[in-house]
Amino acid sequence: MEAEILLTNCLYSSDRKKFQSVERMAKQFCTTYVGGFRQVKDHIFEVIRNYARINMLELDVIRFPSEDTHLWGCFFSASDHDFLFINTNNSLEKQNFAAAHELYHVLMNEKRYAKKVFSDVIRENGEIIDEDVEASAFASLLLVPTKALEDCLDILLGEEIITSNTIQSLNKFFMVPEKCLTMRLYEIGRIDRVALLSLLSTLPKRQATSPAEVTVDTGSLLKNMQYAKDLDLLNDEDFAADEAFLQSLKS
Repeated sequence: MEAEILLTNCLYSSDRKKFQSVERMAKQFCTTYVGGFRQVKDHIFEVIRNYARINMLELDVIRFPSEDTHLWGCFFSASDHDFLFINTNNSLEKQNFAAAHELYHVLMNEKRYAKKVFSDVIRENGEIIDEDVEASAFASLLLVPTKALEDCLDILLGEEIITSNTIQSLNKFFMVPEKCLTMRLYEIGRIDRVALLSLLSTLPKRQATSPAEVTVDTGSLLKNMQYAKDLDLLNDEDFAADEAFLQSLKS
């Protein structure tokens, strides 16, 4: 049932024309801002910083753990300053996807020149759509480009049948949630609907930590960041950048 809902609600199924438009947008963004990264992976945070710097945006990425692991991330504005929050209590794969997802909201927000959070967007014909659906498609297309995915498949498989083990192997290349990889395989025509639903139903549910077993001092962002780093949920480069930003706020 969950797999059917995911397939029905995804942009590829619900609005193929819009999906193709978002794909063109992801390709254009990749060409302009991603540069030499063959797979974006956790370079997504550097990509976002570069985008903000080039376009002179007041945008900061804040990463710290929240016990609510259903919250992957969010984008919001305050006092003419934009913030992108990522929950580091989730796996690196989810963090990467959340960052790319929220990046789409940043891009749409810049187009609208409006400093507030949008959950719905009104098209020119008056139809109200959920921007989150488009944001998830953008994240998938940016983090798992079609050409890179096809090249990886040719190296790993050739003409062999795709299994859940294939998904896990691909994850080493792209570092995104396995559901995202499975959907991308369907979108590029490497698996059919039956295979998609079968794979989605067999994918293991992964959680980096168990919130019920974690005690976090939510009064200190620096301590929370160190906690995430100790669990290998935050790499050294990102930790140093976030630490410098928080220290600047204190000074």
